[in-house]
Amino acid sequence: MKKFVSGLIVSGAVSLGVVIILSMFGAWLPVLDSIAHFRFHLLVLLGLFLVPIAMLRMRKWLVVLTSLGVAGVLSLYPAVSFLSQQFSSGKTLKLIQFNTLFSNPSVDRSLQWVLSEKPDFVMMQEVSSKTLAIYDGLANELPHGIFCKFATVGGVAVRSRYPMRSSVCKEKQGLAWLQADVDGKPMTLSSMHLHWPYPYGQWQQLKALDETFKSMPRPVLLTGDFNAAPWSAAVSTVARATDTWVAPGLRFTLKMGAVGIGPVPFLPIDHILLPENAHVISADVGPSIGSDHLPVVVMFSLD
Repeated sequence: MKKFVSGLIVSGAVSLGVVIILSMFGAWLPVLDSIAHFRFHLLVLLGLFLVPIAMLRMRKWLVVLTSLGVAGVLSLYPAVSFLSQQFSSGKTLKLIQFNTLFSNPSVDRSLQWVLSEKPDFVMMQEVSSKTLAIYDGLANELPHGIFCKFATVGGVAVRSRYPMRSSVCKEKQGLAWLQADVDGKPMTLSSMHLHWPYPYGQWQQLKALDETFKSMPRPVLLTGDFNAAPWSAAVSTVARATDTWVAPGLRFTLKMGAVGIGPVPFLPIDHILLPENAHVISADVGPSIGSDHLPVVVMFSLD
């Protein structure tokens, strides 16, 4: 009986390890990238399997599976990057990334919280007929903006404290940007909303936007609801195409229902992609203000 149970434990752990490694090849096969979004959770499960394997003193399997686990943890970059305060000679700027939720029951509370943060830029998704009030309510503090229709859940939008040079709306493609004049220097501020991953249309959307990403005026600051984890091939594809990098840290922004305790943060899918000359000072999630997504607040500076 003991041998049978130990065999089941090893089989389960090996299966998890194989799935984790396969999920690193999402750039070649979209279904593997869909699995990659849950790689953190799979690693937690693998860690739980390692406990009885260690107790049963199966040293060979412990070494093999620990090695797979370490490889999996390292592949979570940039989520496993330690964010330390960095300094530059540039001005400190603040942005908020917020999927407002098209049916947000607390629009006024959302607006008041955003205003209280005194951001320089706000990027929003799921801006619907209801949550358009948040976008409009920011007009006095952040007078420059663009709203762009996307899907039935609402459009994407950008608000800026700094003057706007130009703007572009890729209607029904989930992407909009404005080029702001930040103390005499141009910066493209973009909001994006990606579809759900495979078997839904995320990769088709990315392919359709590829040339657009490459043609966006540099430097680019792009934020959004990616419906993808920061270590995924989907996020890496956008970063490469826009010459940006992902603000480090593991931030669970999507809340999902849990029996007995209500919605809890479950997936890290809202991201900030920064230009190469940006220095991140802090990147944190904000409070729950009516959406199933938590806002992300980033302080950064530019050389």
